[in-house]
Amino acid sequence: MANEIIKVEQLPVITQQLAAIKAEIEEKVAFATALVCTEENLQEVKKLKEDMNKQFNELETQRKAVKNSILAPYNEFEAMYKECVTIPFKTATQALKDKTDAIDSEVKKQKLEKVKEHYDEKLAASGIVEDYGEFFTIYTIGLNITKAVSVKKLNEQVDRFIDRIADDLALIAEQEHADEVIYEYKRKGGSGYLNASNAIRSVNAKYKAIENEKARTAEREARAAASAAAVAKVDAAIENTPVAPPEEEKEIPVAPPEDPIITVAFKVTDTVPRLKKLKEYMEREGYKYV
Repeated sequence: MANEIIKVEQLPVITQQLAAIKAEIEEKVAFATALVCTEENLQEVKKLKEDMNKQFNELETQRKAVKNSILAPYNEFEAMYKECVTIPFKTATQALKDKTDAIDSEVKKQKLEKVKEHYDEKLAASGIVEDYGEFFTIYTIGLNITKAVSVKKLNEQVDRFIDRIADDLALIAEQEHADEVIYEYKRKGGSGYLNASNAIRSVNAKYKAIENEKARTAEREARAAASAAAVAKVDAAIENTPVAPPEEEKEIPVAPPEDPIITVAFKVTDTVPRLKKLKEYMEREGYKYV
């Protein structure tokens, strides 16, 4: 019987007197930890440390020797055990696993072939194979084909997947920008891949951004046109103002920048070219006028 093949004939006998030296070691440790180190006793403290390290290392050497003595016969036994038991058993169980894995693989292969036939039939019946079948395959579904799962269950997964694709395509066809939505829907790696909601949102967001930019552009153009009209109005007023006899020019005081801004109404009389120059000067210097 197995319990008679491997047994210990005699336990290792270790002769030790650790209990006898325990009190001595504890006394040395207590003395060392309580010792106050000063410049006067520095060498004495160092000598104490060396003595304690020496004693510890001697005991460690004895402990390791005992350990090696105990482990030597076990290591020899373990090597023989691996040769006689572990390696033969593992070789046999691996060979059996390879044989069963081959059968399991063949069963899964045959099951996949049956599901593939159903997939092709379902795809053809759905009406989407001609136009859109190229951007997904049976492997896109992510079927987990195991020995336990039935072909019926796998076929149901195939049906749900293809029905969803057909519904998505019907929904996309009703969208305003259907061509761009179907592009997003078919684009692998994108957020809209095989996800109609995401594909539609992505395209709608794009066109909303375009419309917003158009509105901003139209607003800028309207402001520019209004400004140009105001300038033209001033130019026309200057052109149509009758030329009056020259009057004595009056000096216009200019308030320093730190003075408060005020509004002053006055009439300027001069030739048309000089009035235009005045207008250009006022625009260049940032004067506001009406």
